[in-house]
Amino acid sequence: MSAGVKVYASLGQAVLQAGLAEPYQVWLLCRRLDRPGRGWVAVEAVREQLTNEEAPLRLFSQAHLQQVLEQGEGLFWTWHQDPGRLWLRGVGKVAAALGVNRFRERPVRQPVGVAAASSG
Repeated sequence: MSAGVKVYASLGQAVLQAGLAEPYQVWLLCRRLDRPGRGWVAVEAVREQLTNEEAPLRLFSQAHLQQVLEQGEGLFWTWHQDPGRLWLRGVGKVAAALGVNRFRERPVRQPVGVAAASSG
């Protein structure tokens, strides 16, 4: 399996217009963390990957990640506090919620590091 994440230009554009670059970025990375394809990731694993000082994908402080998780709730994921899981919404549902009715292009696989570095 490639170490990248699939991105759609039209979805990324809608995300930027909505001012949701950070939750989108976390959603993309969570989709990559969900290697088994269960549709969810443990919040603790997300914290470890995105807030740990030594983590290659570190993006935020824990406090800022908390804000981003709250901002993305209901659009990119549903956060179940017990047992601490983010249930990830599919690409189609996220796109529809952002008003993207159809993709004008094929997805492009970007390396995880590029997705991590490309937030607004």
